[in-house]
Amino acid sequence: MTTRTRIIVSRQWPIVTYKGVEFQVMISEGEVQARLHELASDISTLSGDTQPVIMGVLNGAVYIVADLSRLLSITHLLGFIGVSSYGDSTTAQHEPQITNDLSCPVVGKDVWLVEDIVETGSTVADVKRHLLQQGAKSVKVCCLLRKIIDGKPCLVQPDLVGFVVPHEFVVGCGLDHQKFYREMPFVGVPVEH
Repeated sequence: MTTRTRIIVSRQWPIVTYKGVEFQVMISEGEVQARLHELASDISTLSGDTQPVIMGVLNGAVYIVADLSRLLSITHLLGFIGVSSYGDSTTAQHEPQITNDLSCPVVGKDVWLVEDIVETGSTVADVKRHLLQQGAKSVKVCCLLRKIIDGKPCLVQPDLVGFVVPHEFVVGCGLDHQKFYREMPFVGVPVEH
């Protein structure tokens, strides 16, 4: 298994223009894809022959779930759950709320909850609790990014983490900026002028 997390440190990242907007490239498309291959391998190994449910948290995890699903070497079910805690802000504004319930039954199933980013873990904690209440046998968490926020403990530590990133506003690979740029294939920091 390749459970070793990649740690990204603050530095001067290269600047690119994507659809007319400048971004510093924190994690390149190649780095993201290589890490997703490793995460898929880890999920496959840890799941064994359980045929887990890969449950993405809408909307951010759509791109990650699609990529992971194609890379998994195991038979699995695919589902999504809607959760809102950000609204139009760049920081969580309220307690997470389930907005779209399960699209795939989880009763008696091992579930991999997939998130684009975990910061305080409050969304993950609420969704994990909800999945267990719905009858999931177990719930493990995989996220592409784990953002460390000084002074704020994480309520739920993900089982698998792609990259640990500094406390920066990040966009791409499912993360949006005012509802746009989720499709951006790299993780970037908007350049402010």
